[in-house]
Amino acid sequence: HAMDSRFQSIACNTRVAGMFVGSVLEHVVNAASVLATMEGNHRVRCLWFLSLVYILQEGPEVLIRNKLREFCKPMGNRVNDFIAILKMSSITFQYLIPNFKNDELLHIIGGMTKEFIQETFNCLAASVILLIDECFDIFSCDYKALESSAAAVFDLLLHMLSSPQSSVTLLRTLGGSAHSLDRFGARVFLAATGHRFQHWGRIILSLMNSTELSVRSMAVDFFVSLIGGAFNDIGSIDAEMTCILTVMPEVVAREIALYNVSGLLHTMDDVESCLWPLRRALADVEDTNPLDDDRIDPQIMPSIRTLCRTGQAIIDGVFIEMRLCCSGSLDLEKIMIAQQQAFEAKSRCIGTGVNKIFDADEESLFEATNYFSSEGSLSQKLRWLLTLRDLHVTKNQWLEAAEALVHCAR
Repeated sequence: HAMDSRFQSIACNTRVAGMFVGSVLEHVVNAASVLATMEGNHRVRCLWFLSLVYILQEGPEVLIRNKLREFCKPMGNRVNDFIAILKMSSITFQYLIPNFKNDELLHIIGGMTKEFIQETFNCLAASVILLIDECFDIFSCDYKALESSAAAVFDLLLHMLSSPQSSVTLLRTLGGSAHSLDRFGARVFLAATGHRFQHWGRIILSLMNSTELSVRSMAVDFFVSLIGGAFNDIGSIDAEMTCILTVMPEVVAREIALYNVSGLLHTMDDVESCLWPLRRALADVEDTNPLDDDRIDPQIMPSIRTLCRTGQAIIDGVFIEMRLCCSGSLDLEKIMIAQQQAFEAKSRCIGTGVNKIFDADEESLFEATNYFSSEGSLSQKLRWLLTLRDLHVTKNQWLEAAEALVHCAR
């Protein structure tokens, strides 16, 4: 019907889809176990999920809501199967993206435009919002069921955010994530994500470095909602801050690598410019005003400032490591030789030279070092202390380098 010119009016689409809403949703949920055993690019699985998306997109909202409430009934609770179906749909639709070069599947379904593929993911994000609005009251009656459903929903959203998408799809998926976080709450979000919270941190930080202002603003909004909700529900955000700052060097390195693969980096200035969106996003988070935003408690502002400034310092630290990487490995024997031959110290200077090192480098590394504790984040603390030592050695500041090693030994 989607391809038949006789049924292209809005009224016809709604009427045709309405005839199949109940049967398609019922059969696709019942066949969840069978569809899960098929390959992601299996043509039967693809056609099933395309039919599902057609029903969710064109079907009357009242009928879809009624069917979702049926899935949430205590007798035969199948809502998690429906969420699993949505995730399997997301996996299958990734094969429709041209980068996957799955010409056989595209030939079977007759070919699709990029706009159509984008709309399939937009429909999945809208379905998540519809599901939460309709079924949250039922979820909230049982905390175990609430946490189980939240884990399935956030796992689906994380999968969609992790895949290559257009800015429109990312914006809608972030909107679904923010809506889900608002309904479930930060406490349930943290309990449901568990060990995947680190990956959530990577994804949100990557989206905060997006060149699209709308995506970056939505990622900042989600980030503020998360830390504000965590403080209101738990009373502290120290664990979340440590987790986010721990993965930040990895995110920075990945963003630099992506820009480099795209051929956009030629000088160190280009490297620093590619992280300006993330710096701007951290500044926006730091500028959050409790008087204008009721999500933020005034007592959390010192922690937010520490988080954002440490994040800026870690970005600087990654740049410093890149500038020092050409100096090679440093050992005590080289340092001793440089000390003994004082007259030739300048010629033996290791690294990039003083004129290419910012004056604030030491302060940035020291700020990153001071945030991490020896008890909980020893590897991160040692990383920035050793980088600080290498920077001092590069500038022939031997006393300061020795002091950095003393801090490492403590």
